[in-house]
Amino acid sequence: MGIFDLFKGKDKDKAAVPWALDRKIKKALNKYVQAPERQAALRDLAAEGSDPSIRALIKRLNFYVEPLTTDEEEKNYVKDSLIDFGPKIVPLLIDSIKTGESIMWQLNIYRELVSEDELLQSLLGIINEFDTEYEKNPQRKIQIIEALGEWKSKKVVEALSRFLDDVDEPVRYQTVNSLLLQDPELMRDNLIQLALSDESNRIRDLVIDGFVEKEISIKGFHARKQFEEKLPQDLFVDGKGVIRRKGPKSR
Repeated sequence: MGIFDLFKGKDKDKAAVPWALDRKIKKALNKYVQAPERQAALRDLAAEGSDPSIRALIKRLNFYVEPLTTDEEEKNYVKDSLIDFGPKIVPLLIDSIKTGESIMWQLNIYRELVSEDELLQSLLGIINEFDTEYEKNPQRKIQIIEALGEWKSKKVVEALSRFLDDVDEPVRYQTVNSLLLQDPELMRDNLIQLALSDESNRIRDLVIDGFVEKEISIKGFHARKQFEEKLPQDLFVDGKGVIRRKGPKSR
């Protein structure tokens, strides 16, 4: 293939979207046009229903417009329209979840179209494609980790535990939040070890507060003494290894 063939391929891809449709897509994705004009374009795309139209509708979920009431109204319209298309849009949703900057709307739509088990398996597959290195925008990773926390599952613990070593502190923080929702026997040691080694004070505090709230025992942990030394003065460990808050002193 020569260089001119590459240009021909690009022209062919561009020609795949008719000019009139392309114009509507640009209006629908322009946050600076007047709201009625943008909303009319969104309605036209929903009525047209082709893959380019559906991709554009999904992209509308990725940015905000002012005022926020207008933004919410448009996104709810897009959400309802996409759900009406049914399971055929799932591959396009997955593409957006893998590449979009913010994906909570896409995840909510996806949940409406597939079973809980299918959604879980899909999210596990997506999160396994992420690494623990620096990302310019880690929000997708964070939001998927947050969503996976809703399932209490050994597979979830296994998939998320490696993100305790993520270079991004907010990713580690959300991973702790999601793991605290899991079976203590599966995640306890990893979280205690993180609290001992992580430089982030808020991550250590999150682990400790989570253990207090959920009454997770640290009995039998090999570095229990070191962990107890990290506890604030208003906490103590009872005979069962559960971290408790000290009651007010009696006069």
